[in-house]
Parts: sequence; C-alpha cells; structure tokens
Amino acid sequence: MDQRFIDRTFEQHPLWQVEPMTEATEHEFTSLSDAGQFRRMRRLAENALAEHWNVHDASLRPLRHGENTTFRVDRANGERLVLRIHRHGYQADSAIRSELEWLTALGRDTDLIVPQPRPTAGGDPLGTASHHLVPHPRVCTLLTWTPGRFLDVRLTGSKLRLVGQLLAELHNHAERFISPSNGFDRPRWDRVGLLHNEAFWGSPFDAPLTDVECDQLAEALPLLDSRLRQLDATSNSRGLVHADLHQANYLFHGSRVNAIDFDDCGFSYWLYDLAVTLIPL
Repeated sequence: MDQRFIDRTFEQHPLWQVEPMTEATEHEFTSLSDAGQFRRMRRLAENALAEHWNVHDASLRPLRHGENTTFRVDRANGERLVLRIHRHGYQADSAIRSELEWLTALGRDTDLIVPQPRPTAGGDPLGTASHHLVPHPRVCTLLTWTPGRFLDVRLTGSKLRLVGQLLAELHNHAERFISPSNGFDRPRWDRVGLLHNEAFWGSPFDAPLTDVECDQLAEALPLLDSRLRQLDATSNSRGLVHADLHQANYLFHGSRVNAIDFDDCGFSYWLYDLAVTLIPL
C-alpha cells in the first residue's frame, strides 16, 4: 500500500474519527479497506502503549498490515520504536515469547542489529490490548527500531554477499543457542511442517487451486517429499532459522545489513532460509 495514501487517510480525511460505538464483528472488520483497518488498529495501539508501556506522548505511523499490524512509534524524547499487534489466532503466546527470547539472545551474543523487545511496565514482553472497533483482544509487543533502508534495483552482488553473511551469522548463533526455558515453541518448516496435513499452514491442497494445479501439485509432492527426506537424513542440515528473510525484511545501514520481522522464525533446513532470500518479491 502507498504510504502517502495511508498518511493522507489518517491526517486529512474528515470522517476518520467518526466511529460506531458497537462492538466490531470479524466480518465487519475484514470487510473494511486496509486503511480502514489501520485506523481502528491505531486506536488499539494507543491503548496498548498507554496501558502496558506507560507511553502517552507518541505519534504513530502505520508500517505494515498483513499477518501482523505494525506502527512506528515516535516519542517526544526522540526515541523511535515499533509496536506490533499480533494477528488473532496466528501465533500462540508461547511461540511469541520464544521468538523474543531468540531476539534477546542475538542482541546479547552477537554484533547483529535486530529488534529488541521492550518489556511492559510489569516486566512482561507481551501486553494484551483491546478496542471495541477491533474484534478480539490482541497480543502486542514493543520493539526497538532497526535502522536502515530497503534496496530493490540497487541490490548488487556485493550487497547480496552481505545478506549471505547475515544468514551465516544467524545460523551460527542458532547452532549454539540454548533456550533457558523448557518450552521453546516455534513452527516447523521441515518436511512435515511444509508438505503434510500437519503443516503449519494446513495441507498444500487447502490452497485455492485449479484442477490442473492440483494435478501438478500431486505429481510434485512425492519428489519434494523424497528430497526433503534426504535432507532429514543428512547430519547438521537444519536448525532454528529466520524463515522469512526476503527483501522486505532486511535493511542496509552503512556497511552492514540488519534483519527484521522474526515472526516466522522456526525449525527448518538451513537451505530453506537461502531459498526464501532468493525468491524475488
């Protein structure tokens, strides 16, 4: 979505503050445009910041609205943060806590610049907020701002080498990372987690496919299953990976590259990370 359109909708539209007082239903909310959903999510974001992080002096700018909704938070003291409103029913609280645990460890153990969780006033990394215009209470997390800029046409070979180095550093840390908790909970993006009925996203055949596409998928699945079984039988072929390091999730800052959006991190093949990175947006 064009950022200028979102900002204009927020700042100039004379009706955006006129809101019904009834509880929002899932159908009513999802029938809104992205800009309409953002307007309502902003109210919930303001509630979350005030209730859990005691932040009352911030301006909010919408960033993304997809699996999660994120806002840039600019405080009066110059501090910049990111508030992430998690999609209802997507990740369990234990999975979100595990993601934040790995981010904290990366910030502590490496020189990588990755988002760092800001605990609530009560010391919890998660805060649950609600607003009557948004269906379901939403889990929220507050993260440090990651500096840098996205590149597209200027994504040269030397820049991609930096991305490769970033992946290597993430994988090296994942190999030695030991969770202090007994319930480290992240999705599986392996053979079972990708291809079969137990897959995180459901069966591949749950997707809206034509009959021809279904036939092609049915033909390809045995080959994919066989190749992934070979990887399963290979020692040190998998571990904890970012799983979503495409061009919209890494930023260049000076001579380095920084990673964001670890929301899909999970257990998969090291090659899976590389495959996602090489897929053009």
